Amino acid sequence: MRSQEVPVEVVRSARRVRTAQAKMTEGRIKVMIPAGLSKADESRIVADLVSKMRRQIESRSIDLPGRAGAVAKRYGLPQPVSAEWSDRQNMRWGSCSTGTGRIRI
Repeated sequence: MRSQEVPVEVVRSARRVRTAQAKMTEGRIKVMIPAGLSKADESRIVADLVSKMRRQIESRSIDLPGRAGAVAKRYGLPQPVSAEWSDRQNMRWGSCSTGTGRIRI
């Protein structure tokens, strides 16, 4: 199933005060938001979280370790020990640890 076809479910929660979260549940993107959120804020936050989830879904089909190995070979670099996606990087495209040979994109 393409990520554009994945249904979205928005759940308002009185227990949730400031944070919003999205996750894949039973074949749909479930977005949990605070109950008191305005419609404008809801639209903006849901669109942002759904966009991130769809990118994550689409990235699963990319052979990141294979691509990293091919680039290393092409430029005569050491083969990486691992290459993986990271959800924690917000300000940079990627990072690497030369001591361990790990790449995070």
